This record gives sequence, structure tokens and C-alpha cells, in this order.
Amino acid sequence: MGLVRRLQRPRNGLTRQVNNLIKTYQHSNTDCILCGSSDLELVSETDRFGIDLQKKVCTACGLLQSNPIPKQEFFNIFYKNYYRKLYRGGRAEHLPKLFSQQKERGARIFEFLSRKCEIGAFDIFEIGCSYGGVLDAFRERGLKV
Repeated sequence: MGLVRRLQRPRNGLTRQVNNLIKTYQHSNTDCILCGSSDLELVSETDRFGIDLQKKVCTACGLLQSNPIPKQEFFNIFYKNYYRKLYRGGRAEHLPKLFSQQKERGARIFEFLSRKCEIGAFDIFEIGCSYGGVLDAFRERGLKV
């Protein structure tokens, strides 16, 4: 499915550049980053844009993770030069506006969850939290994030 998306997406030029960057900064196979288990099962060979980052699930703890993981240099270049173009479509919205929109969304999520469970009993841990606006809405309501 990732290949189909890669060929059909208007951002496929960026996807090719990122895939070349991944090849430059070779992957390293690792055990689960949470529990250390080596029992990982392949879930997907690409992400939603066709970027060649395999997703695997740890059968011991259930964490879904990218594995193998490119070197840190890849991430430095990716987030500096490609992330906004791929995930925001190149729109030049500035951070305060995005953060504010996320905080509003976080408030709605918090209110929804509050009606379903005793949310104050949880600590919130999120990986890939964008600019952190959703988490800030939870923090403002007294949760540890």
C-alpha cells in the first residue's frame, strides 16, 4: 500500500528525497525501545506517505515502533528540511497559531475523556506530539504530561 501511495501522492518528490536520506544514514536494528524484547513483528514497510520506515510491534509489551531506526543525523535533517512540507503540505502557518489550535483540540479531547473515565488518575505520555498543544491542554488541567 505504501508503494501505491508513494506513486499517487503529490508529495512523492519529497518522499523520494527522504527515502534517499534514509539510505544515506543506514538503519540499525534494535530491540524494543520500551522493554528490550527482541520479539518484534512487522506491521508495515512504509509510513502513510510511502517513506521507507518499517513499523513493528513488540509482542512482549505491545509498543508500535519504527524499527530499524535510522541514525540521529537522519532525524536532524528530516525535521529541519522535510517534516513541515510533508505533514503540513508546505503551508507556512506559524507556531503560535498551530499551538493554539492544538490546545483547543486538547481541551475537547480532555472533556470527552473526562465524561468516560476518571482521567485525573492518569499520567499522559505521548510520542510524536507535534508542537505539544494537546498535551499543554492536559497539563493546564492538572495532569502530569
